[in-house]
Amino acid sequence: MIVAQLLLNSTLVILGIASVAVWVMLASKLVAGESILPYQLRQRVPWGGGAGTIAIVIMAINFLAAPGPQTVADESVSETLTSQQVLEGGISAVVVYTIFIGTIVMLLTSTVGATRRDFGVPASVAQLASDIRLGLLTALAALVPSYGVHLVLVQLVKDETIHPVLLQVMSQPDLKMAIGAFLTAGLMVPVLEEFTFRLLLQGWLEKLEDQYVGWTATKRRMPAADEQADSDEPDHAAQQSADDANPFASPRTNSDPPPESSTDDIDEAIVDESARRQLVSLTGLPHGWAPVLASALLFALAHLGLGAAPFALFVFAVLLGFVYQRTHRILPCIVAHMAFNTLSLVLVWSQASSS
Repeated sequence: MIVAQLLLNSTLVILGIASVAVWVMLASKLVAGESILPYQLRQRVPWGGGAGTIAIVIMAINFLAAPGPQTVADESVSETLTSQQVLEGGISAVVVYTIFIGTIVMLLTSTVGATRRDFGVPASVAQLASDIRLGLLTALAALVPSYGVHLVLVQLVKDETIHPVLLQVMSQPDLKMAIGAFLTAGLMVPVLEEFTFRLLLQGWLEKLEDQYVGWTATKRRMPAADEQADSDEPDHAAQQSADDANPFASPRTNSDPPPESSTDDIDEAIVDESARRQLVSLTGLPHGWAPVLASALLFALAHLGLGAAPFALFVFAVLLGFVYQRTHRILPCIVAHMAFNTLSLVLVWSQASSS
């Protein structure tokens, strides 16, 4: 037991040092005048307020249906759910959440023409690896500020409220409980929450903000261009046709290579990061921050009743929102959220098992 506790403490220290190291690296970028995370070109999401409303309604239902908060001293939860029930609940969550997300994706694809790029899905193995790496770094960066805020508030208000899932793990730290808790809190909840809060809600809020400030770099092009943007191969035939119709185009021979086409259907000539930074939204905040803070606030409100957790989760959600705002890719947010929740589960499970 002593060895396990030492190993747990050592892991926490290492993770804390790694989190501080990430912030030192980010601070050095700012001092050098570099961007922490480059703003990547994108098109506005095609969905409107309906999708944003779905996000709010679904999370409200999830909040109302969730079991109430409890304290460490409250052991009634262990009398209502067994490890087998938690495992079955985790498997059910995988099925139900997957069906729900898949249904929304199909609806948005068929009704508003949403593409792979709109959903922030990696286009290649290299981008997949990059998204995973960015997600893990985001999770590391979130550890010190999020846990720091939580620990300070817990000490100030002497609050012992704990999430019911964590309390379940504490009361029955066996393998079935660990798997069931991971399937729910470590896997599917992050996927659902990032899909709703970051992709549907924040994506729509960013669209509204871009329209308000007149940021045209993200304006969607013609449907045919959307299809071309979703393809990994340039449409040489379409480009040739356009050149033939343009009297000012340079003459081409059969030996000339086909023109390169942009991977995103966005006019890069009108994208100026320094100009974008001068834009101010309706709230008076710099461009991009109002949607980030709004989605983070709603995310925190969805976790009300968990003591100091909403304040810490607001900090975490701001980081997730920032990553999505800069990249418009959802996988880094999902990976960061999964890593963050899984770490909490592992720490609680390890501590309970060693006791």
